[in-house]
Amino acid sequence: DAAFDSNMRAIVDATLNRGIIPVLSTFSYDPGMGLWRQSVNFNRRLVQIAEDYQVPLINLWLAARSLPAYGLEVDHVHMKHWGSYNLYFTRGSTAYSGAALRNLLAIRMLDEIRNTIMLDAGASGE
Repeated sequence: DAAFDSNMRAIVDATLNRGIIPVLSTFSYDPGMGLWRQSVNFNRRLVQIAEDYQVPLINLWLAARSLPAYGLEVDHVHMKHWGSYNLYFTRGSTAYSGAALRNLLAIRMLDEIRNTIMLDAGASGE
């Protein structure tokens, strides 16, 4: 756990030092699997790092709790992908896809960052 924390902080430091906004993300995990406590600890560390550095966090773990199988494939590791060419976030089987949820949250986060940067630039008169 300490190595994970240290390495994640080094990544956040390196990206911030290059003027990049890092976006951290928790991950989904099935509580019935053997590494449940470790996954919770890793996710908690990610939340803490995002808070410490005041960087954006996508809480995929929390968002995926309501999906069947927590949005995970049968391997309990990868996000479920329905293989559809049409991506609907509100209906059909893809609405219950972990991959669709992850993509939607990422798009929303990027839009939020874009809007925030534009608002900040407008406020400073740039």
